[in-house]
Amino acid sequence: MVAFQQTFQNLSRLENLYLDNNHLSVFWEDSPSSIGSMVFPTRLDIHQNNFHGNIPNSIGNLNQIGGRIPESIGRLSQSVFLDLMHNSVIGSLPFSIGDLISITFCRLSENMLNGILPYSIGKLKNMQRLILENNKHTGMLPATIGHLTNLTDLFFANNEFSGKIPPSFDNLINLQTLDLSRN
Repeated sequence: MVAFQQTFQNLSRLENLYLDNNHLSVFWEDSPSSIGSMVFPTRLDIHQNNFHGNIPNSIGNLNQIGGRIPESIGRLSQSVFLDLMHNSVIGSLPFSIGDLISITFCRLSENMLNGILPYSIGKLKNMQRLILENNKHTGMLPATIGHLTNLTDLFFANNEFSGKIPPSFDNLINLQTLDLSRN
């Protein structure tokens, strides 16, 4: 188990945190507060690790990862990059995901996310790449996705979406890749 308290305790100006592909194993409940002391992270990449436990509420202070994404994620409004791919993230996306107003890249694929996508996802006006494939999302695609006019890549493959593609997808004038396969 990696202990983050000592490692990140004094890194209050850290802007980019790349811990991907390390097969780190952490119980977040035992480690989180020092990561929450980073004031202005713009990139957080922790995909392909073996994190356990719940994502702590202090993630919104990143101004840490399995478990549910807490409502406090919305306080990361200055973050432009979020990659939680291939971890043990569960549950549905919180409504506050729409408060990540600066985000341009979001990859939450290959987790155990489920439930419907919140309509607040349409508030992510700067989003260019949204990758939610290989989860268990259900329901209809929210029409508000059509508000993401900067979107170039949308990967929603291998979920359990149903219904029709919303007509608002016609507004995605910059879209280059749309993958809705295996739904």
